[in-house]
This record gives sequence, C-alpha cells and structure tokens, in this order.
Amino acid sequence: MLLYAPNGSQFPGFDQVVFAKNTSAKLAAVGEVCDAGMVCVFDKEGLRTYSASDCKVEGKIFTHDARDKKTKLYPLTLFRKKKEITDVEIQAALTTCVEGPPLERKFSAPEPIKQMPASIPDATELSQLNLAHTYIKEGLSEIDRLHAKCGDVGIKYLKRVFPDIKAPKKYRCKYCIEGKIHKFSHPACAPGRRTVYLPGVSIAADHAGPYALCTGGSKYSELFIDEGSDYLFAFRQKSKTDHYRDLRLVIAECRALSGRPLQIFRSDGDGTFKSAEHAEIMLSEKIRHEFSAPYDSDTNPKVERARRTIFEGVCTALLRANAPASFWGEAEAHKIYTINNLPTQPDPKNPGKYASRWNSLTGSERPLNLARLQAFGTLVTCYIPVKARHEGKHPGQRRSFQGALLGYEGNSPCYRIWDLAARKVRIVSYNFTICHEGYYPFHEKANWPPPCLEDPVLFSPINDGILSTREWSKYKFDAEDTKEIFAKSPGLVVDRVEDLPVVVKDSLFPGFFGSGCVGKLLIV
Repeated sequence: MLLYAPNGSQFPGFDQVVFAKNTSAKLAAVGEVCDAGMVCVFDKEGLRTYSASDCKVEGKIFTHDARDKKTKLYPLTLFRKKKEITDVEIQAALTTCVEGPPLERKFSAPEPIKQMPASIPDATELSQLNLAHTYIKEGLSEIDRLHAKCGDVGIKYLKRVFPDIKAPKKYRCKYCIEGKIHKFSHPACAPGRRTVYLPGVSIAADHAGPYALCTGGSKYSELFIDEGSDYLFAFRQKSKTDHYRDLRLVIAECRALSGRPLQIFRSDGDGTFKSAEHAEIMLSEKIRHEFSAPYDSDTNPKVERARRTIFEGVCTALLRANAPASFWGEAEAHKIYTINNLPTQPDPKNPGKYASRWNSLTGSERPLNLARLQAFGTLVTCYIPVKARHEGKHPGQRRSFQGALLGYEGNSPCYRIWDLAARKVRIVSYNFTICHEGYYPFHEKANWPPPCLEDPVLFSPINDGILSTREWSKYKFDAEDTKEIFAKSPGLVVDRVEDLPVVVKDSLFPGFFGSGCVGKLLIV
C-alpha cells in the first residue's frame, strides 16, 4: 500500500508498507525516508519532514557523526571526562549514605568465562533480551569471518559482495587449499562461442557419487544448473533412480521462479538420462534433450564446473567445522544456498552493481540480508519459545539449547540447527538464533553423534586416492557401488588386499573379484 502526506502528495520512502490492524504503534525507518530525499527534524514538539531541495539547515553544529555504511544507522558518539577521585572523597560519600563505619574497598580481577552459559534469560520475545544476534571470536579477522560465512568464495566475488572490505590480492585460506586442490584450469572460452539462454529456458544436470551415507541415508548427489542465470538445484539421492522424482520438481520450480517453460535439458550419457522413463518426462513436458560428447566435459562445461565448485566447497566446509563425513549432504545444501544468494553477478539493470543468481532467475531486485549468512558448523544458542517448552513454564525448565548451524531451510526464514544434546536437526527462526562466529563445536568429537565416530575420514573415496581396507569398509558400498568407484578411479589403492581371506574380500569388495568387473585394483 502507498502512504500520502496531509497535502495529498505521495510520501517518498514508503514504497513497501504492510498494514497490520492490531498493531499498537506505527514504526518507520528514518533512514529510508532520508534515502528518498527527505530531511527529518526532531525536537521536543515532534517530527517535521522537509524535501531536501526546499530545506536549508543553519546554525552551529553541536555533534556530527557519519552514517554507518553497512547498517545504514546513525550513531551518536559521546564522551565522558575522566576525573581522579581520592580515597578520602569515596569514604566521605559512603559515610554520608550508609550508617555505620566506613566501608572498605576490595578489588579483584575478573575471572575469565570458561564456558558459555547453558541457558539465556526467559522472555516472551527474544527481541526483548539485551543480546546480540552474533558474537565474534576474539582474534578472528574480518576477512576470515566473511570468507567463511560466504561459503569460502574467492576474493574477487567477496569484493563484489562487500565493496568496502580491505582484502589482499592473494588471500591464503588453509581450508581452501586442502579442500579445493586440483589441476589448473583450461584456457577461458572465447566470447560469443557459448550460446546465451534466458533464465529458466535451459537446464544441465550431472550425477556424483557414490559417497559415504549421509545423515538422511543418501549416497548420491544430483546437481542441476539453470544456464541462463547459473542458479543451482541440488538433491541428495539414495539411488540414481530418484532422478525421475527430482527432475519433475526442478521443472516445476524453474517454471514457477522464472515464469518460462523449460525447453532444453542437457546431460551426459549416464544410464538414468537414457532410460525410457526419462524420455517419457522429456516428451510429456515438451523438452528437447541434448547430450554432451563422451569423455569431453567441455561440451557440458557449466554443470561440470559447478559440480567441482560444490564438491570443493563441501570438502572445505567439513574441514573447517571438523564435521563428520556423513554431514556432507547438509554441507552441500549450505553451499548451494549461499552461492545462489550472494550478489556476485553483474546486474544488467544497474551497471556497476551486482545481483545474485536468485535475482537473475526470478527477476526480483530484493537482496538477501547478508547478516543471516553463517559458516557451516558455527556454534549457536537457540531460544525455545514458551509454547514449545516441555511441561509448560516453570523455573527449572530449559529455555535454550546449543547447536551447530548446518544450513538454511529453503522456503522458510529459518536455520537448520543440529541440537547437540538431542542429537537431531531442528528448524529454528533466524530471530531465535544467536551465532558465535569462529566457534565450531564439532572440533570436539564428544559433540559428534555416536554413529558418526565410525564415519570415514573423507566423504568421497575418489578424492583420497589411497585407502586402507578398514577405511574402505566404512563406506559400506555394495557390488554396484564398488564397480562404479573403481571405474571412475582405477588407480585407487587399497593396502594388502592379497593377505585377506576370501570371505573378507567378498564382504569388502562384493562382486569385484568375480567376472564382469570394470576397473583395476592396485595392491600396495
């Protein structure tokens, strides 16, 4: 709804107004009014607004503070004079106010806090508490903090998101070096060689896995990328046949977000993409299916490059948080949400500015509140509303819980939180969550779920290259998975297999030593 001044003209700065019938007060942001070209004057009589072109402020300046560029708030800097107070003056004041002998002053050094409190004070609304939404670890640099919470993006894209950040040309992150190490890239494609699509018209897909079983029981990941906006969809799958279910969801979601019907689907020659059921979906949705050339990733480059970016991001997130390998599914969803919502792409409507992949796909100009982004595995304290507490309200009840931030609930303004005590995922509102940046509870294995203690070191055996038989057994691969792994990585080394009994060989590598095996097993 729009708002108007008493003279009938539209009041600037209130383009998005929500009317709530039962509100007890009318709230307005002064900053938005000033951004719209108005001048606000406050005094004891009330508030007066003027158009900036019709107002001239004169007089001696009493205080002057610059507006904060990040929060858009108006700080007021004040000072107090330091005055030396003698012991005689203190004793005289105490004697005047307190009957009896003068009090003796005793000073002691404050004790450091060994651990965080188990709960937070009770309140009807968390906003009433004198708490910050985020607490930052002492000694954590600004660039390290922003780099982690933005999904470990490169410095080029970090500067697009935070233009005022002071960052070196080469930034060293040990987690990125370990998690993203790979061979150097091919030369960039010449401009104009690739076809340019409108958002929502062309989708490319790629399967990855098998990986270690994640918390939801899945071992495969399928990635979809909209080639017009680079927006990503990712699904964890228990088997590759879940592709048929997820493909229908992507087609519907892409059409709803972009307003355009999908016309082209691009993939490699994997079995699920050549099946009769997949062909039926293509025909019923009137979509053209294009295949990349065998063994040539350059003929389907966008999804192949995106797959590597997501894979390396998951590795980096798990390394930084020291999270169990079975949490790779949550780390992947965290990375997908972050990369989709960071303003890193040039905005065609506003030259010199940047928009997110979400903005490109939907056409919306609404930016994401970047303060909500947090690094994967960050320690959080979550407020429990009174109605959600057990046995009603009483003095000894649990008012909060501590957890690890796993990601974001896609269609709701909520975090996905791993409850460290209850050992399960909880969906918690942004407004009920206090984040402690730089603290990662999974660094202590006592906070790991007991079943995760038997997880493999890495969630993907292909990324390692050298495995022991004991480490291999933690992946719990079946015969089909085993053949697929060694087909993709024939140089994967497993130690001393020849010394194992035949029964153990068959249990660790089911179907691998029989006929029809694809790949080669190297023995140390």
